[in-house]
Amino acid sequence: MFALSHHNTTSPLLRPQLCQDSKESVAAMLALDVLTQQQNFTFVTPTTSGVIIVVLSMTLGIISNIVALFILANAYTLQRRRSKATFLLFATSLVVTDFIGHLIPGALVLRLYLSGGVRPEDHNSTDGMCQFLGGSMVFFGLCPLFLGCAMAAERCLGVTKPLLHSCLVTTARTKVSLCMIWLAALSVALLPCFQLGSYTYQDPGTWCFIKVLNDIGEVDVAFVVLFSGLGLTSLAVALVCNTISGLTLVLARLRRRPRTHHSANYHDIEMVVQLLGIMVTSCICWSPLLVFGLMSVLYSYTGSIGEDLITYKTLMLRGVRLATWNQILDPWVYILLRRTVLRKIYLIAKCQAGLRSSVLGRWDPTSYPSSNKHQVTAITSFSAYRPCLVMASRGKWDEREAYEELLYWGDLIQRGHRLHPHDYDRYEELRYWYDCLRYEEDLRNYHDHRAAAAATVKETKVHKVKKKPEVSPKQICPRPYDRPVNKKHLEIYPSKSTLEAVQLIVSHVEHALKAVSTQMDATSSEFSDEKGCVLRGVMRVGLIAKGLILNDDNDLELVLLSYKKPTVSLLRQVSEKLAVELEVISPGIYSTTDRPENAAIVVQSTSTHDLTLWVNLTSQMFKKVDATQENEETQAVSDPPDVLDRQKCLTALASLRHAKWFQSKVSKLGSALVVIRILRDLCKRVPTLQPLSGWPLELLVEKAIVTSERPLGAGEALRRFLELISTGILYEDGPGIKDPCEKDPVDAIEHLTTQQREDVTGEAQLILRQWASGKITKALRMAPKPQKPEASANIPAPGPPAKRPISATDTEKEQPHLNSKRNRH
Repeated sequence: MFALSHHNTTSPLLRPQLCQDSKESVAAMLALDVLTQQQNFTFVTPTTSGVIIVVLSMTLGIISNIVALFILANAYTLQRRRSKATFLLFATSLVVTDFIGHLIPGALVLRLYLSGGVRPEDHNSTDGMCQFLGGSMVFFGLCPLFLGCAMAAERCLGVTKPLLHSCLVTTARTKVSLCMIWLAALSVALLPCFQLGSYTYQDPGTWCFIKVLNDIGEVDVAFVVLFSGLGLTSLAVALVCNTISGLTLVLARLRRRPRTHHSANYHDIEMVVQLLGIMVTSCICWSPLLVFGLMSVLYSYTGSIGEDLITYKTLMLRGVRLATWNQILDPWVYILLRRTVLRKIYLIAKCQAGLRSSVLGRWDPTSYPSSNKHQVTAITSFSAYRPCLVMASRGKWDEREAYEELLYWGDLIQRGHRLHPHDYDRYEELRYWYDCLRYEEDLRNYHDHRAAAAATVKETKVHKVKKKPEVSPKQICPRPYDRPVNKKHLEIYPSKSTLEAVQLIVSHVEHALKAVSTQMDATSSEFSDEKGCVLRGVMRVGLIAKGLILNDDNDLELVLLSYKKPTVSLLRQVSEKLAVELEVISPGIYSTTDRPENAAIVVQSTSTHDLTLWVNLTSQMFKKVDATQENEETQAVSDPPDVLDRQKCLTALASLRHAKWFQSKVSKLGSALVVIRILRDLCKRVPTLQPLSGWPLELLVEKAIVTSERPLGAGEALRRFLELISTGILYEDGPGIKDPCEKDPVDAIEHLTTQQREDVTGEAQLILRQWASGKITKALRMAPKPQKPEASANIPAPGPPAKRPISATDTEKEQPHLNSKRNRH
């Protein structure tokens, strides 16, 4: 589109060859000059210098957009913060739109310029090329304005209402918003196809736009008012939102304590600064064209344009020339308005001017992939490091925050991310601090242990029985949030009667199955093996084997193994015999039903507690067939015709492996069972966490607790699990969770969709925010404490009705033994 900037408006090629002594020729020359001044256009032959300038201009715009697109795409792939990722997705879409809008209309305008443009008499023609070029200019003109408005609104919500932003703004909703923005701009651009407006060639005949001059109708006025109104409204909304965001950040910075650093604010400041750059660029580049187009169509429609026609043509041409610069300047906003670039520019200026102080020194010296962590100075020893931090945080060093930051850097390094040099220095400092802290703690525990041992020896010598308790080097320190977590666990833990009912039904069914196995082994059948055995054994799986039963759990599981592959006839035979044995053990309490489609037998209790026990029938022959990898045809021939569903049987075998792994790994962890019970209750209460329940939940809890270098209490283990989910371990580009019970590498969360992964991560982050703000009761979905009614100062509290004071006479009449001394005499 830069061909518009270098179009020559005068050319001697169209002038007729006149003789010097011809009066008619002189008159024709004067008439042609008058016509040229009225039309302000002459047919042009492009020059070499003009073509070179146009090509260089288009090349500059293409390179600028490609560089900005590369920077934003790289930052989007490395950015873990969801708010920043949403902003980067909007910014990347804006740069892509600018790139395409610079390439397609620019190529068409360059083609018109090289062909000499359209003749003045053909300006009102509406050919296909003019319609496409005009629609492209309207579409690629509205898209940047709409995107800038959406980005400003998103950042305003993120700065003023961060919790609401984290709940509402997701990647999926952002993509839907982008599609709606592009669809809205496309709908406006296609209105002339439905006879609602028109596109015509504009002076000097090398570009097409909305018809604003000559023969203006009401439809043309409405189309121009719609286009200009949408553009100016978008600029106004972006201005208001960016002003609110900027004022909020300024007020937050003024209220902040001195010498405290919050790099999350630095990210917000960086994004708002870039939005201000986009808004200023859009206002400067697009406001003239929007205003000039609105003025031209209004004056032309009212007929008051008169002799100013040439002036308005010139204004429209200058306005579109200025609008083309928006597609080149937008990418440079992201290229230049970065903290790294600004810091380097400042350092260069400081070296040149000899400055000593800096306001930009508050910017974190990192690029887009920088993380949300603090920046401190280098240290030489722990003794010199700790006082510095104490002063920085006004008398208190937050060890938990530093430890969480260390875990964050360590997780990034384990996942293969390359840290910025400044971030890596920060990681080394935290590692040194943590090593020193552990050394001091171990040394303190060692001295305490020695002191306790010495006191014990001294007391033994003087024959004293009193002993001082020893201090374990791995003692779990109680945390302030362990109490509400334990209270929540007491609420969901099953009662004694429920546990007794579960134990009763399980023991009865196991005893009955043992009797059934003995009966079937005594009578040889087609299900027997070489030794005459049919059933191999019954094992507890699921909630029973893992000890994770809650007070509202009614479904229990057992696995019954057979030597051969189980069939429907075997299932029904076992079900019938089991019903008979249960009737002998406890008459009228249990009802038995066979479910061939589920490869299970269902035993229901009709006692006080409504319990359902699923006995899944399977065999290890399925596993052996998979290990030997036999031919499918051989399996089909050897298998019985009524064999049970193979996938159901394999699922039952997997539950056996899960129970065995859980008993050997997770049961040894003190707080794991408490955390899993609480999380199972949360998964039932919160629909967003429902996809995580079951086997993936147990693997994640085990990973969160085992990776800790010290024992964790219930509250601390639950918080660590939520932090693990909040770091994005469930994302598709994350490490995932390997299933330890499978030979092949299998991701235990591969069944989760992208939306479910984002929802679970967002819910975990929301629970952590509620936890940090002291709303742990709300985070754990506990019943709120009953509040006592506030007694008013003026209204007395209700009490018993007032009574007449007791006199001495009444007392003497009712209670003679309390008569006064004077009555006795």
